[in-house]
Amino acid sequence: MNRYLINLSYIGTRFRGIQRKIDKTVGQFKDPHTVQGVIEEALLKLRPVNEPLLKLSSRHPRFDIVTFATVAKMFEGMHDFRTFMAVAKGNPRQQEAMHSLRRIDQITVERGQNMTAVFNREQTEQFYDFWDVRIRGRSFLYRQVRRMVGAWVAAAEGRIDERDIYRMLTVPSQNSWCSNVFVAPAYALYLCHVEYDPNDLNFPSAEHESDHEQLSGTIAQS
Repeated sequence: MNRYLINLSYIGTRFRGIQRKIDKTVGQFKDPHTVQGVIEEALLKLRPVNEPLLKLSSRHPRFDIVTFATVAKMFEGMHDFRTFMAVAKGNPRQQEAMHSLRRIDQITVERGQNMTAVFNREQTEQFYDFWDVRIRGRSFLYRQVRRMVGAWVAAAEGRIDERDIYRMLTVPSQNSWCSNVFVAPAYALYLCHVEYDPNDLNFPSAEHESDHEQLSGTIAQS
């Protein structure tokens, strides 16, 4: 899937705002009365392989990276991440009390690189900052990382504060989730490194193999 940056300005007289409105009661996803709806409908005429989806940023909202990194550090260590777990169908284990206990070993926030296309890279770097967030842990819950990052972004943009983060983290419940938090998109998430215990990579010695063969033979004879 290709991503493109569009810089636009518009006269809003004939529009009902820039963001597309969705009427879930009738399943209506097209909106010819908003800027986003008109642009997405126009892009469909190009017959794209994937349905076009416009991500809006009309004012380049204030993003406090210090706040982002501060609240992210609160998530290191062992916690019950039930608030940040999305419910997956067909997984009865997620109802178990200990299932949502996870340990995060380290979280780092570092300045990242611009990955946009070459022809608009210079303009993109003029208006945007890029940050790499690395989260190291043994295992994660369904959508845990995307929901955590979404909460950190909400705090960095001032939609929630540190007390909201603390409540979501210390009162593990789906009811603790703040409605002002939006789950981070999936396209920015990827597995970047896998670590193993060096001892797990060692082949068993010849003596241990002999003991194993002898034990197997004893079991087979009995």
